[in-house]
Amino acid sequence: MSSLNQKIVEQARTWIGTKYHHQGRLKASACCSGGVDCVGLLIGIINELDIRNNQGELLSKYDYQAYKIQPNGGKLSSLVEAHLEKIQLENMQIGDILLFKLWQEPQHVGILSNYPTGGFGFIHCSSSSGNVIEQPLSTTWQRMISRVYRFKQL
Repeated sequence: MSSLNQKIVEQARTWIGTKYHHQGRLKASACCSGGVDCVGLLIGIINELDIRNNQGELLSKYDYQAYKIQPNGGKLSSLVEAHLEKIQLENMQIGDILLFKLWQEPQHVGILSNYPTGGFGFIHCSSSSGNVIEQPLSTTWQRMISRVYRFKQL
C-alpha cells in the first residue's frame, strides 16, 4: 500500500460523522455538522491532501455537482475513469476508490479501508444512515462493486 493510500484512509476517517447532504462538500467541525454525499467526501479528501493530476491541477477542479440522486448517464464513471487509474478487483488495496452499482449503473463511491475489527471495510457517506460511516465490506457490498480505482502516483 502506498503512503498516499494510507493518508486517504486516515483523512477519510476524520470525516466520519459528517451529515449526509446531497451534493454537499462541507466537513463537520466544531461549529457545524457539515454535509456531504459520497462524491463530496472524495472531493473533500482530494482538497485536504492536495491530490493533483500530471499537469499539477488539483483534481477537485473537475468536481461536477449537477448530478441527481439517481444515476446520471454514466457521468460518475466517466469522470472517475478520466482521472484515476483503473485497478483489477483482485488487486485492490486499502485506500483505493470503489465504485458501486446499486441499480443500473455505478452511482456510489467508497474508500476501501482496513476495518478496525479485521478484514476489509469501506468509508462512505450513507444516505440511509445519514452520515459518513465506516463499515465492513460484506459479501453483499462486494457483489455491488463495479470498478476499483487508485489515484495515480506522480
